Amino acid sequence: MIVMKFGGTSVGSLERIDHVASLVLGVEGAKAVVVSAMGGTTDALLRAAQSAESGDWSGALQGLDAIATQHRAAVDSRDDAAAIEALLGELREILHGVNLLRETTRRTRALLVSFGERMSAPLVSAAIRRQGLASFAVDARDLVRTDDKHEEASDDFAVTRSAVREALLARIETGEVPVITGF
Repeated sequence: MIVMKFGGTSVGSLERIDHVASLVLGVEGAKAVVVSAMGGTTDALLRAAQSAESGDWSGALQGLDAIATQHRAAVDSRDDAAAIEALLGELREILHGVNLLRETTRRTRALLVSFGERMSAPLVSAAIRRQGLASFAVDARDLVRTDDKHEEASDDFAVTRSAVREALLARIETGEVPVITGF
């Protein structure tokens, strides 16, 4: 099996995402794709969290709007739009909580940063499907098992490996391409 990893610049726009999909399509055999957040998203998420934590709700909303604009520009179907809007709504709620508490814990910061990959994976998966190959987005949080040391966690490799095999292997063997969050 081939695992292809694409960083933020590679998935930074609809055109770049379509290019990634064509690269995936050009590889024969079983494959999985791992994606980063769209370029600049992680920094924007951290800035929005910092604004929210400092009591600057307007600044947090401006950051959220910038993230929303970038991702909405990469949407090419109604299904993608629904997934992105749901994640943006959840992100807004978490930022609001940070603003109310005036605190960002390591756990909250890790959750906030995960949104970048969680928004790019469905976009890349949809692009692969548009090019004719079965694909599905995977939130790595559903597969990777770690300890509770947020931002410095250690992976329980045996449990993670079992979860990956159970969730992905059969689908990969039928030719589907999982697009997995890289955070």
